[in-house]
Amino acid sequence: MDIRVLQAGAEHAETIAITGRRSFQDTFASFFTSAGELQQYLDNTYHPAKISGSILKPNNVFFLALCNEKPAGFAKIKKQSLNKQVPASRQTELQKIYVLPEYWGNGTGALLMESVLNFVQIIQPEYLWLDVHITNERAGRFYKKYGFIKHGEHQFVIGTQIFEYDVMLLPVSPAAAKNK
Repeated sequence: MDIRVLQAGAEHAETIAITGRRSFQDTFASFFTSAGELQQYLDNTYHPAKISGSILKPNNVFFLALCNEKPAGFAKIKKQSLNKQVPASRQTELQKIYVLPEYWGNGTGALLMESVLNFVQIIQPEYLWLDVHITNERAGRFYKKYGFIKHGEHQFVIGTQIFEYDVMLLPVSPAAAKNK
């Protein structure tokens, strides 16, 4: 199986929108008590024009994973994204890393994460942070494998739905690593 990861441009917006929509729906649909709220979120968040605009923002970086030239997943980084729970002024957020279920376990997620970590080494924040749904044990284990540690919790609201997340940190700078 040929897997490659590339830094996405606006020309990849539709592919990322379709991949993100499907991945989010597969992962979170069962948590929604309102199908309408889920649909509204998907339509807004994963509209190709919105993704294209997000790709073009200088603070965002997207990576697209292709498996045998078919979309398998993507990652989104916000180069500067402050979380009040993180004790640093230079923070980068791994906002999304999604892999379609049929590509789980084949190395796609690992290659996306390696692309993220390589990029983060270039921009050198103090911390890379992310959040993961508290019930997503598979993802939590994946992040721990790369050195992320649980640092706190927060809630995210979509319509009337309240989602509980763990905040996880990865020290990047030498000073942050000492404070680990």
